[in-house]
Amino acid sequence: MRLENLHNCCGNRQEESTKQFSTKIQIPKIYRKPSLFAPKKYNNSVPNVKRNREAPSQNEDSANYLKNQLKMHQNILDLEKRLGTSIVQKNGQRKLGPPPNWVGPPPGPGCEIFVGKLPRDIYEDAIYPLFSRVGKIYEVRLMMNFSGTNRGFCFIMYETQEAAQRAVRELNNYEIIPNWFIGVVISVNNCRLHITDLPQTVSAKKLVQKIWPVCEDIDRIYVFQSIYNPLTRHALIEFNTHRSAAMARRQLLPERSKFFDRNEVKIEWAHPKMIIGNVVSDYQTNFVPKKV
Repeated sequence: MRLENLHNCCGNRQEESTKQFSTKIQIPKIYRKPSLFAPKKYNNSVPNVKRNREAPSQNEDSANYLKNQLKMHQNILDLEKRLGTSIVQKNGQRKLGPPPNWVGPPPGPGCEIFVGKLPRDIYEDAIYPLFSRVGKIYEVRLMMNFSGTNRGFCFIMYETQEAAQRAVRELNNYEIIPNWFIGVVISVNNCRLHITDLPQTVSAKKLVQKIWPVCEDIDRIYVFQSIYNPLTRHALIEFNTHRSAAMARRQLLPERSKFFDRNEVKIEWAHPKMIIGNVVSDYQTNFVPKKV
């Protein structure tokens, strides 16, 4: 009897506990996990229809892209034929010009503009007609990537300063394609490069001999003592034109660790108002130096 009473008591307590548990945490039907064996419904028609719709659009995009590329190349050929000149690509830029009948030196300072924020798929066939509206163009230099797209900017040199200033007034913030505005400013005529972290034993003449194989049109070089570190020297290189300085910087940057052993020099644009002191040596390049 005692065992039966004990079993009955335990059974009653278990039933009460399960009732309490079930009443406290009842899971609503919408949150219940579906059975693993419940039949699943698939709509096979939707993916097939989507794929069938996407395939023609991709083919159409490819066809339009090839069509636009062919049209662009044909427009560039027509532009070269009309101007009587050709586009030459060298050192990461495409150059159109100068005019075949040009006589004398290139236009002076203040005749070149910088055009930024260009769409990457815009080329000379669209750039030249737009900017030739404001004046006669001497040269267009479009910066290029290895992939064939432009780098988003170019330089345009006009025959006169008045044409360059008019281009800035009329074409700055111009909407070249829908919702795409370009920036146009006068190109900074900086003809000087500043080289730092040179070895203490370097001289101006030795520096000319080192860098001459990769750049040209150097006018004068100054080597001066660093104010902050007397064990290093700096150099100020003056070029005859801004273009020569820009091309020299482009050529020197990849070679900056090869000029002098254990020295990786830094090459930057010199500040327009930079004044140097503590000049150790200077050299004016009135002849082509021999390689060392």
